Amino acid sequence: MREVRTATTRPAKPAVAISKNHVDWELLTRQLDHVGLADGQLAAHQHAITQIAGFYGLGTSSLSRLIERSLDLLTGEISEARLRREAEQTYSKPGTSRLHATSAAIAAAKVAHEQTEPEAATTPTQADTPKFSAAELTVLQQAKTLPTREFLEVTKKAKDPNMFVADNERFAVEGLLERNVFNTATLNVLVYYVLQNRASISAAYLNSVANGWIRDKVDTPEKALVEIQNFKAGNAAKSGQGHRRSNYGRQQRKEPVPDWAKADYKAPTGPISDSAKKAIAEARARLQNSGKGDS
Repeated sequence: MREVRTATTRPAKPAVAISKNHVDWELLTRQLDHVGLADGQLAAHQHAITQIAGFYGLGTSSLSRLIERSLDLLTGEISEARLRREAEQTYSKPGTSRLHATSAAIAAAKVAHEQTEPEAATTPTQADTPKFSAAELTVLQQAKTLPTREFLEVTKKAKDPNMFVADNERFAVEGLLERNVFNTATLNVLVYYVLQNRASISAAYLNSVANGWIRDKVDTPEKALVEIQNFKAGNAAKSGQGHRRSNYGRQQRKEPVPDWAKADYKAPTGPISDSAKKAIAEARARLQNSGKGDS
């Protein structure tokens, strides 16, 4: 039982903010008791194990099998890189249950994605209870029940059944999850928001939006949906000014109109001054000289 006390009382890093799929460390220790796991390994890799379990929605039995396959047979140490690779390969293996992914979840996400103009949803104040459309409620329900890896795939396939989760997208989302700034449900809504108008997720944009949400104290999936509502409302208010701006958002430049181009312009009358005559003669000479140079 020494391993159990070490794993539960002396974590190497703070636990990841995961709202479900908590690891049963005592049961996990018992299941790994026969595989030659070195002392202290669960404690040393607790942060990564918790994050991987939450990201893929792994139960204790599935997790113990993956950890066993990630062990160094000589030292009994866990390879985090191998553990992540084993988890992704298990999830992506054809013919498996895909860790709960179902056609029904994709169909529901597709309806939510296609409903670009949801029925009126009020933007709540502090005294109001948030009101969400049917599409937003579907997103909220899936964000709270699906592990992030599955939610990511379901959201992409809702846009097009042939779309897939690229490695760089998975790394970007995993990297943000490791920062421990959002729980799983809130992170899922962030993934949904980024993929609404983009074909794929980039780490730069994902982290930019995440920092904005952190600044605005967005720490629940409900607050995340309200943040999206507020952003859409702000864009709608600005859309009426779009015709006054160019494609790059700059004010159109107004060139000064010379006097002779104005509708009420009247040509001057009277004798021409000596200075005007001289200017005309010089301009005529320049024209003649330039014509000779071209011949």
